[in-house]
Amino acid sequence: MKLVAPSALALCSGAAIAIFAEPVKQRFFTPSITLDFFPHESAPYPSCHQDGTPNICDVTGHKRTTKNARVRITNNSKRRTAKNCRSYLHRIERYDNQTAQFHLLHGENLPLPWAFADHKPIDIPGGTHFYCDVFYLLSGCDETFLRAYAPHYSWKTAINQTGLYRFTIMAVGDNFPPQKYAFSFNWKENYDLVAPTDFAVAGVGP
Repeated sequence: MKLVAPSALALCSGAAIAIFAEPVKQRFFTPSITLDFFPHESAPYPSCHQDGTPNICDVTGHKRTTKNARVRITNNSKRRTAKNCRSYLHRIERYDNQTAQFHLLHGENLPLPWAFADHKPIDIPGGTHFYCDVFYLLSGCDETFLRAYAPHYSWKTAINQTGLYRFTIMAVGDNFPPQKYAFSFNWKENYDLVAPTDFAVAGVGP
């Protein structure tokens, strides 16, 4: 049997299909995911602490309060579900006043839990959102507590002094490309002094 080589037209057609197929797939089958952060989400609210902290009440017997840093992950698509979504603390940086730049403190992805849930992957239906917890402050402690699975000493080594910090959060899933978002936090090492104005949207690093 005589083999017939593919024509130049067929080769060009195949290449054209391959070039345009991915953008079409992205447009019609990939969920549109956005991340954002609202300062009021970090406002204090009465909280009975349940994560293993020995004393949920202060010395006067009053329940402690928390101030939480959370990022909202939204699926803007109407009909496409974002599958197996996970969130990570991607980078921790501190601003250096001498160089006027942010410098990396921690650059390994740390899994973050979903608010009021755990670290397991979740599906985000179209038109809905979930929050991931990054860190919180506990009244009477004047320190920050990371929500990610990581030794506490590694977090305290990074956030060990007052200053301006930048946190980069990354959301990943099975059917959409990784999305990053960053916010800054002006840490004063005093629970009572922390206000929503200490949080701000920041430019995403590497």
